[in-house]
Amino acid sequence: MDEMSMDNETKEALRLNFDNVANERACWFYVAGNLGFSARILEQYFVLDMTKEPDHERIVQSGKVTASMLMLRGCRLECMLKALYVGRGNKLGLDGQYVSPGGKPHDLLSLSRKAAVSTTAAEDALLEYLSLYIVQGRYPIGKRAPDTFRVMADGSRRSTVWGEEDERAYKHLDQRLSAQVSRMIRERSAVQSDGL
Repeated sequence: MDEMSMDNETKEALRLNFDNVANERACWFYVAGNLGFSARILEQYFVLDMTKEPDHERIVQSGKVTASMLMLRGCRLECMLKALYVGRGNKLGLDGQYVSPGGKPHDLLSLSRKAAVSTTAAEDALLEYLSLYIVQGRYPIGKRAPDTFRVMADGSRRSTVWGEEDERAYKHLDQRLSAQVSRMIRERSAVQSDGL
């Protein structure tokens, strides 16, 4: 059913529902949980250090899932950052339309700034890298060459290998963001309970 064939009451209900979901931190956190669950399924096939892996088939499997796993991880962080963004009073939905927080689509570093999340230089590099994989996990290229082959702020190219340091940084940032969103949701629930 397209919008033109809907009655005004239905249109208004859809707009209201869209805005409520888009601006609800718990909805973004729920989807982040689903993305994390999916990424963990792929992790069982992922080899962190291929130089230490004697099983050729595991190396082949790892090559098949790495980009998708990193995409899901990047999308998970994006949803948690959006939960924090709306939790701080910003809007991602207004009158039934998505309202971009600004910046390029899937720019996790820009989004972290807009969500008022403090990050280290290592976490900034990680966010930039995972932003790339939100696209590279789905498609072989970005929209333009600079979007495909990431050049870091210092002019160097980032390695395409996901290493132990990346894994530690991701897990630390993931846990920190998850704790922040959980705390924000609990605090809101407590305020709402007190108001009853």
